[in-house]
Amino acid sequence: MGNRGGRWVEPPYFWGADRDGKPRDYYGWRAHTALDAMCAIPAPAGVIVWLGDHAPFLYEMLTSILPNKISRAWDAHAAHEAFSALCVELVDTYRCGVELYVATMGSLQREHE
Repeated sequence: MGNRGGRWVEPPYFWGADRDGKPRDYYGWRAHTALDAMCAIPAPAGVIVWLGDHAPFLYEMLTSILPNKISRAWDAHAAHEAFSALCVELVDTYRCGVELYVATMGSLQREHE
């Protein structure tokens, strides 16, 4: 897993055992790498709550629409490429939400200086 030029790059290998010694499942592995990528994005506490008040579309995408799509695709054993695309969309949407928060807070801070 890595970040190249601000864009998440999928780790090249997922076969083998997970941390508990159990065989890895592509969907579980891919979802966890997306969560790891989201955790690597520097974000202030409360950004999701802020999005709920100031960017309801992004909030809905992050808290309902994309998680539901990912869940349905996982349950349906969707093509790996389609499932991965949903995970990338989740990470990218989160990054956009964080960037919106940071830009808005920075703009408000400059107005009050």
